[in-house]
Amino acid sequence: MDQGHIERTLLRVRLLLTRSAVHRMGLRTLEDTQRNHVAFLHECHVVFKRALHLLIEDSLTLEKLLTGLDKNETDYKRRKAAYEYWLKLLELSYDTFICIASNHDRSEVLKHYKGLKHGALANQNIRSVIEVANQMNKEPEVLAIPLDFSRFSCITDLLRIRRYADGRVSSDFIEVKEGSVNDEIFEVMKARDPDEYLKFFDKYGEKGAKQVERMFKQGQVVDDRIKLFGLQPGVYDEERAVRIVTELKVGEDGSFHEVIEPLIQQARTGKYSVETIGDCLVLAALDATSQERYVRTDYVARCVVHAAFGDETETRNQEELLRALQKIEFTDWRSGFGSVLCIPPTLRPLSPRSFLDLLFGRIQLHFYFDGASFVRLCSERGVQAGFIKKRNTNRLKTTLGWRKGEVPLWDGRAIGFIAGGESFVFDRGYYDEILFNWRTPEAIVGHMKQLDSELAQSPIPREAERPLRRLFAENDLEPA
Repeated sequence: MDQGHIERTLLRVRLLLTRSAVHRMGLRTLEDTQRNHVAFLHECHVVFKRALHLLIEDSLTLEKLLTGLDKNETDYKRRKAAYEYWLKLLELSYDTFICIASNHDRSEVLKHYKGLKHGALANQNIRSVIEVANQMNKEPEVLAIPLDFSRFSCITDLLRIRRYADGRVSSDFIEVKEGSVNDEIFEVMKARDPDEYLKFFDKYGEKGAKQVERMFKQGQVVDDRIKLFGLQPGVYDEERAVRIVTELKVGEDGSFHEVIEPLIQQARTGKYSVETIGDCLVLAALDATSQERYVRTDYVARCVVHAAFGDETETRNQEELLRALQKIEFTDWRSGFGSVLCIPPTLRPLSPRSFLDLLFGRIQLHFYFDGASFVRLCSERGVQAGFIKKRNTNRLKTTLGWRKGEVPLWDGRAIGFIAGGESFVFDRGYYDEILFNWRTPEAIVGHMKQLDSELAQSPIPREAERPLRRLFAENDLEPA
């Protein structure tokens, strides 16, 4: 397997998932699709199942190649890095199925995930899951998606979507268990008889008891998560007093997708390929196939950032200016592929060439986000925001257990804002939304205002014995 094969797979999967059903049926308008609604859905399932097969087979092949690598080979590190990156691209593309199943509502997408992914697929019951999915996928109105091929560990092994002729849609989360012990546990759980549990524990001892406990916990996680699906935007209070503010659906409004393709083309031809967005974000497209063009554009981007956000009093001569330029840190768009919020590139409005060039680094997108300018933008739009004082930021970091990079910091300070009388931190989710999903800073500020409106209409419930704690007060915020 080589990179050319992976590129062809990704292109074919992208076509199957986004346009193939329309092309195959010759549908030209929305009215055509509505008139042929049932046939169109069946055709979508046909092409989606082909995309599933392509991604699953290539993922399993890559895992096999990874386990077969010889550490003593001279090109071991290079091949290992290449295979792991290709596998990451396949997983990222596979998450398109979860986006489609969630009707592109990323609040719903996140509910499918339960944590980071650990271990190889070969060490799990993946073959059994695939067999069950293949059996279900024989029905034209069903799309069964094995979830272990996602970037993250999901709440169950399998998601089955059934679309009915009358427009109804049902979703089933299925856990696939194999082995005689699991069969017995299932029968015991189904019986709901304490004596049956005692018999099982007598037969299998502590090991069996731990297996039952794992299955109970897994079932509880799934049950708790399923309750959250389909919630409308608002504030909800669960039995455990967890507050949930659902995200609004994200469409094309408020994105800067339209600047990406022209910027890539300008980078290819050696033209100026730097753009400033929302007065607080600088985006540069760099052609990595030409060292000369790459270095030139990188230098120009640094000059743009320094001119827009730098302190001119600190650069009194050429030497100081060069030092200041070198201190500027950009974020590579591809570093966001591990973000739980990252929209799969298969769903981005890109030409096939740009799609592949970005995925494989021939064209690189570098971002610089200026926190002070964003705080000023918030203030201009009526959002009460500022930098949380350094000592308060350090306290929150310790109290809430922030991991490194979990919350963006500027000179050791996080950005905070007040909405509906409650305090919130500008966390990695907002940051990733701008840099990796190409949402404008203005759109994020708009979401903050929407949050303020939702909380005003439906305030967070307070319990006398367990009041909600404020993260910080208004006077803990420093202006830009």
